[in-house]
Amino acid sequence: MNLGTWVWVRPGALRAGWGDIHQLAMVTALGLPRCEVWLILDGAAHTARADLLVRTGTSSRRGEKPPAWTKWTVAEHLVHQQAGQPGPAAEEAAQLHLFGEPGTGPDQQVP
Repeated sequence: MNLGTWVWVRPGALRAGWGDIHQLAMVTALGLPRCEVWLILDGAAHTARADLLVRTGTSSRRGEKPPAWTKWTVAEHLVHQQAGQPGPAAEEAAQLHLFGEPGTGPDQQVP
């Protein structure tokens, strides 16, 4: 999920009284539980619930079933992206001295 992605804002994602139809918007700031979107209806930025924002269109060719992720909400995309972030290294490099300061290799004496 990137900034500038077009999404459908489901009813209930904005404030009460915004009607019961989907609105087209562009994501301008990602976040959980709310994102900022630029609503095409009024040309203004609004905060909307990320779990009620759905990507527009599909990424499949005619006759093919679209991948499951095309139906994910923005919240699901953000959780998936966060889960894919690499954590801290589990083990230390065996030859760490190769990347250290000059003169600190195994054949160098450190005073």
